[in-house]
Amino acid sequence: MHNKALLAVFGSFMALTSPPRSMAQEIETQAEGGRLEEITVTARKREESAQDVPLALTAISGDTLTDRHIVSVTELPQLAPNLSIHEAFASPSVAVIYLRGFGTSTNDPSVQPPVSINIDNVYQASLAGSVVDTFDLERVEVLRGPQNTLIGKNSPAGAINFYTKRPTGEWGGDVQVDYGRFERREARARLNFPIIDEVLAGRLSAYFDDGGSYIDNVSIPGREHGGKKGHTIRGGLLLTPSENIEWYLSSALVKRRDEIFGYRNVSTDVAYPPLVSPSISCMVVGLCNAFPKRFTTGAGVEGQPKVDTNSVTSNFTWDVGAFNLTSNTGYKYLNQSGVEDVDATILPLFDAPKVQTIARDFSQEVRLNSTENGFLTFAGKFDWLLGVYYIRQKYEGHRIFTVPGPTELRDFQDGKIESLAGFAHVIYNFTQDWNATFGIRRTKDDWTTRSFPRAFPRAR
Repeated sequence: MHNKALLAVFGSFMALTSPPRSMAQEIETQAEGGRLEEITVTARKREESAQDVPLALTAISGDTLTDRHIVSVTELPQLAPNLSIHEAFASPSVAVIYLRGFGTSTNDPSVQPPVSINIDNVYQASLAGSVVDTFDLERVEVLRGPQNTLIGKNSPAGAINFYTKRPTGEWGGDVQVDYGRFERREARARLNFPIIDEVLAGRLSAYFDDGGSYIDNVSIPGREHGGKKGHTIRGGLLLTPSENIEWYLSSALVKRRDEIFGYRNVSTDVAYPPLVSPSISCMVVGLCNAFPKRFTTGAGVEGQPKVDTNSVTSNFTWDVGAFNLTSNTGYKYLNQSGVEDVDATILPLFDAPKVQTIARDFSQEVRLNSTENGFLTFAGKFDWLLGVYYIRQKYEGHRIFTVPGPTELRDFQDGKIESLAGFAHVIYNFTQDWNATFGIRRTKDDWTTRSFPRAFPRAR
């Protein structure tokens, strides 16, 4: 057992900014008459125009995502500079995110990524299942740089915030169906409906996709790779009992059965520089130039990755008058299993026929925000935010890994992560165009992780 307690203090910092000419980078859509559509963001936990936020920010509206046919988080780099996202080699459901060159590439459940993913202000603790569908969204905000004094979970390199569309209180909906190459099929549907007029409203949305495999498996006849299959179903309730109270409760069910990647073994009998000898697979097992054709693979591991997640999110806001009270609560259950074929051949050299992760996490954030000319604003000179944050994550994992020889390796892992933090963010307004920003954060993390690697006779 390994226990580690971390206590970190982020010192105060100051930045002079001029809001009208901010560093914000905004993706905007063309509206009628050639005008640009203005996007309202909450990067600083208050509603502002993206052009007025003195942060390195890319704001993407939901309409832009639909028009550009952006259906997955891995496609966001098309619209956001300095952002790189792709699916992990071992686990297709794990997003490998790099922002301004900072990031991490792993499927270890104990790793906390430097770039956080937040859905409706709730931090997504599990790396597994972080390849989310980008449908039925109000907007996406990509924030570059540390967000330690604005977001509950510590995000030292940046954050990607997803905001789902909320119920409108009126009847309405739409259905869209797409068909593409390699029998790629997609369908999405949305429905808004009132429950209690001007008090309670609901929204249902669903996304389905299937097909798109374009890589032939020459080792397993009829097997294809590269395709997608799964669905996301989301439901939400919006309660507004008065003008100053709003409670949004949502739940999402995600099921993915995507194909494993079709990696191609490129072992050759030619020693290309800087190599001084042919590839190891060629010399040891005689696999030389085995799969020269593009869009083919010789991966011999059968099976299909599976990802099932269930999540519940609560966003409560109360405008007290002197300040705003916000509570964000989230719970998520994840069960992921997959397979790996590192050598990409029919031979059982370096394969992982089973990789499974089960994780449960709960988080709670409470914030107090200043209001215009409210408590401790001193006639609008100060804007402030105070918050506390708690998260608890439990996980367990099991991996079987085959290597040349009569044995196979099995690794059992479990752990628990708890984090408690307090943070503050203060803006002093010298004039309408100039202000200074101060922030401080104190975090205490408690990590416990156990790993039990073992060698067993290979199963026959």
